[in-house]
Amino acid sequence: MRASKKRICQVEAIDTIVIDERGDLLLLVRHSKELARHYRVTTSMLRTHSSYFDALLDGTKFSEGKAVDSRLADLRKLYPDIASASCDELPTVTMSEVDVCSPRLSSGLSGSAFEFFLRILHGHPEWPNRRKMPAVQSTFLALLTHFAERFASVPHLSLYIKTQMQNGHLQGDIRPPIELNEDQSLRKLYIGLVLGLPQWVRFYSAALVIRGSHRWFEDEKSSEAADRNGLPWDALAGGVEGNPYFFVTDMSTDTKQKSLSIVEVVC
Repeated sequence: MRASKKRICQVEAIDTIVIDERGDLLLLVRHSKELARHYRVTTSMLRTHSSYFDALLDGTKFSEGKAVDSRLADLRKLYPDIASASCDELPTVTMSEVDVCSPRLSSGLSGSAFEFFLRILHGHPEWPNRRKMPAVQSTFLALLTHFAERFASVPHLSLYIKTQMQNGHLQGDIRPPIELNEDQSLRKLYIGLVLGLPQWVRFYSAALVIRGSHRWFEDEKSSEAADRNGLPWDALAGGVEGNPYFFVTDMSTDTKQKSLSIVEVVC
């Protein structure tokens, strides 16, 4: 099923972004206290590409799934094709605290990344051309990676990103360590670890070893505070960025399993 072009309607004065015009579900996402949006999506696409949504929308497991199934059963009595139903007739699932909030993140970038993440779950849309600046592009990609982790759809996003790189739509090359600050290295190392990009893991972990990490000099309390108030890539799994004596040397992945080997380096 191909995702539709961006279209916006309204349900109860809340903007509805149409991810799929034939969608049979509304996601009500509260991005913040001030902003909420509906997204018209298709349950089968969400369940196919996200283990989180597969479980949530299972009518035998959770109340959300049961309510959605019941409402869709009623709509099928009225419409031979659910696509004919208006947005305000569709079942709704509410989600809160979805966005990544940080003073270091530009306003609206997290919401844009979540919308594009939903489009990826509905197909393989072309990478947005406006993400040409390297810093913005890597942050946008890191946010997509975070959403893939949170909603258990890493294999699907990994396949999409690798396809975009192969087709030349997404810059997949690496930059010399001297051009990168610590946040940029952490961001790209996070992407590489989660999505299975071994070259990125080797290169950007080496960049951290060469340039050093502020975490090597933090006490435990300040480090914990940074984890609570920072970005997803501020605290990598396994403490990869937190110990100068550890260096990622090998990683093999496929769409279902990822193994990470870390060996001690003599410094």
